[in-house]
Amino acid sequence: MLAPGKTIDYVDIIARAGAELRGCEAPARYAGGEYGRKARRGAAFPLVAAFPDLYEIGMSNNALKILYNRLNDIEGVSCDRAFAVAPDFERLLREKNIPLYGLDTGIPLKNAAMLLVSLSYELSITNALAILDAAGIPLHAAERGEDDPIVIAGGPCVSNPLPYARFFDAFWIGEAEAGFFALVEGLAGAARGGEGRAGLLARLTGHP
Repeated sequence: MLAPGKTIDYVDIIARAGAELRGCEAPARYAGGEYGRKARRGAAFPLVAAFPDLYEIGMSNNALKILYNRLNDIEGVSCDRAFAVAPDFERLLREKNIPLYGLDTGIPLKNAAMLLVSLSYELSITNALAILDAAGIPLHAAERGEDDPIVIAGGPCVSNPLPYARFFDAFWIGEAEAGFFALVEGLAGAARGGEGRAGLLARLTGHP
């Protein structure tokens, strides 16, 4: 989570990886720049919706598209997208010390205010952890500090969140249309008022 007064070092993967990106399988899945993208740089409350599978699978998920479009319609909020990466691209990120980033803006996931992880099936939890690791975000919620994003999980697999509880700061159980967008709008307003990570987490704790 970006501290007040600090700037974001956005990732331009083509500039930073250069020709080596072409050596990865399906490099377009990591390049961004797509027509119709809605996320934008400089938003007061930047979010990233992370789908723990490859781009081609994640972009066929209707829930991700609903989240992306509705959240980007909230004033002061920008919601970028991120996906699990294949081993060849993960190696490239580590070799060049590049953190995992949002496709639309290049925001490092670690600089987001909130990271929204959709768990569609049980075995995707390992990919979710790989996303956190590639982003430089501590795997365990107890190890995260004020500079880390709030990591929330939702989706079909969180009706019983206990098996994943150590890795997430919060869970949204149920459909996002049932109040999640209003919750984010309230959190964004609190963040604009100067509330930090701890304060936002306290608001989440008190939410029904």
